[in-house]
Amino acid sequence: PVAICQPVILALDANGSAFLNATDMDAGSFDTESGIASYSVDINTFSCSDEGQLIPVTLTVTDNAGNSSSCTDFILIQDQQMPTASCRNITVALNANGEATITPADIDNGSTDNCPSGLSLSLSNDRFDCSMIGTQTVTLTVTDGSLNSSVCSANVTVVDNTPPQIT
Repeated sequence: PVAICQPVILALDANGSAFLNATDMDAGSFDTESGIASYSVDINTFSCSDEGQLIPVTLTVTDNAGNSSSCTDFILIQDQQMPTASCRNITVALNANGEATITPADIDNGSTDNCPSGLSLSLSNDRFDCSMIGTQTVTLTVTDGSLNSSVCSANVTVVDNTPPQIT
């Protein structure tokens, strides 16, 4: 047989895994005498640790007479899954200077991703002052290592619990 390969782009699934079917790598392999009996690859499973890499994979084609031929091409593993942003509402009290600061961890309610390594969180607003007493809407952006992102919103209730001081 004559093995003919083609490069393949594989997307990781929601569990951070990808599976390569040998026939996905085939680009028209043929056998003019006995026909193709099977296709196999030396690597067929991939994970988040392979993301962004070009991985050489060998396709082996075996004909019905037991003869085989191989070729090698590259598989590119991509993470195209958006993370899941999860927010919670909080209450913050202004300090004696009339200010409060929050972090993404204060709003995050267990955001997840299929490849959680490299997950970053950011807020649309993390500082509050006396002009913001009441409920403020804050957006949490969750971005994974492949720059896929999602957002959620939380209510931040800003309160002033500091009694005034007489001078």
